[in-house]
Amino acid sequence: MAQKESYAPPSSDSWLSLRYAGEEDCLPGHRYGGVRDHVLFHYIVGGEGRVWTRGASHRLGKGSGFVFFPGQEHEYRASRDDPWHYLWMGFSGSGAAPALAACGIAPESSAFSLPESFALASLFRRARAHLEEGGALSSLAADACLRLSLAQLADMRRGVSPGNPGVLRPGTDYVDAARRFMEEHFTRPIDTADVARHIGLDRSYLSELFSRATGTSLKRYLTGLRMERSRSLLAPGRLSVAQVAASVGYRDPSVFSRRFKLETGHSPADFQRSAGLNT
Repeated sequence: MAQKESYAPPSSDSWLSLRYAGEEDCLPGHRYGGVRDHVLFHYIVGGEGRVWTRGASHRLGKGSGFVFFPGQEHEYRASRDDPWHYLWMGFSGSGAAPALAACGIAPESSAFSLPESFALASLFRRARAHLEEGGALSSLAADACLRLSLAQLADMRRGVSPGNPGVLRPGTDYVDAARRFMEEHFTRPIDTADVARHIGLDRSYLSELFSRATGTSLKRYLTGLRMERSRSLLAPGRLSVAQVAASVGYRDPSVFSRRFKLETGHSPADFQRSAGLNT
């Protein structure tokens, strides 16, 4: 694909404002060198290449990223055999450096390697799409994508070992984040794909981490939360089966009823009657 870049109108936000966003499938050996008067954040979704800055060289591939700060001399070059496909956002403001610092990124540590995040890539693409639309509301939406991308990166970096910023810890941070997300939102009609999108990992990879750490699958954990809550809601007998189903994240009461019977051996109505007889 040819380079695609969209630009933001002038902003009055002096704390953090998006200037432009783009995407490119680089030509073999594509290179750039120089300095910027703003922050430039590249996120790599394919291919390989090398970055030189502050006397260090970094070979980076899919899931990696590199950030250049204002006035920071740098050079980067895509591989000749497997050139980069990357996304970028340029931004400025007094809050840029503190926001990046919260992500573990500073001029002396401006390159990072993490598992590929579809959620992060999507935010970069949405920012460019909003800028391409034009208008005040689209510009506001693009700025929101910038902020969300930094928050997403900060969450991802929490799963990295402080002593070795390119190596994942055994997944405990991702697992804890997935567990907290399910415990907070299981009453909504979420599924495991929603959990993975929130964490910013491929669903299969997150499922593997979660199963290894907890001994149960994402789906089983989510279902267990819903079944435990549904029992407590059915027992008093004040809510209908349809109301209980809606209260624990099921849009279709019949799907809830089948799952409840499979898990407990009783239909919701039978469980409710039995609970009433025992009170």
